[in-house]
Amino acid sequence: MAKSYLSLLALFALASFAEAQLPNIDVVGWVLPYQGTKEFEAQVGQTITFQWEGGHNVWNHPSLSCDQTGNSLVGATSGSQYTFLASDSSPEGTEMFFACNIGDGNHCRRGQSIMVTVYDDLEAIPEVIVVSPTDAPVPVANPTDAPVSKPATNAYGSSSGGNNANTIASMVGLLGAILALALV
Repeated sequence: MAKSYLSLLALFALASFAEAQLPNIDVVGWVLPYQGTKEFEAQVGQTITFQWEGGHNVWNHPSLSCDQTGNSLVGATSGSQYTFLASDSSPEGTEMFFACNIGDGNHCRRGQSIMVTVYDDLEAIPEVIVVSPTDAPVPVANPTDAPVSKPATNAYGSSSGGNNANTIASMVGLLGAILALALV
């Protein structure tokens, strides 16, 4: 009976872990002329997949242009994938340029390329605040008049907003503990 409960817990943990996975970025129609999305945002650990028909390839260009100096092959067959690493997001918001190099870079020069901005945690991207100028003066508050508030916390005492990397690590730890108990 205890093993059936442990099996049920392991199944629940596995389902929760599957939900915590980062979604794949699919670049479909990686052909010339490439008419898909040209700019993406990715998080460390996320995978981008390139899909095409015909003769194409995918290269990462550190030049952030069609200049082929120092580029590296991602793949030469449809379904080629690249998983973003922590080094790809340093500094935060680093851009990566992917292109097809067929014809000594001719496909790239004709528009078969994309730009991906990589973040350590997409939830940490600062929100853009648009401020329009006004003629009214901005009131300045006395620092001692400002109310002090604690950040909102969840039932576990951590601040809201979450961190996918921590969530995934927690789920992996939980899954390991449940599996260890199941084997006892």
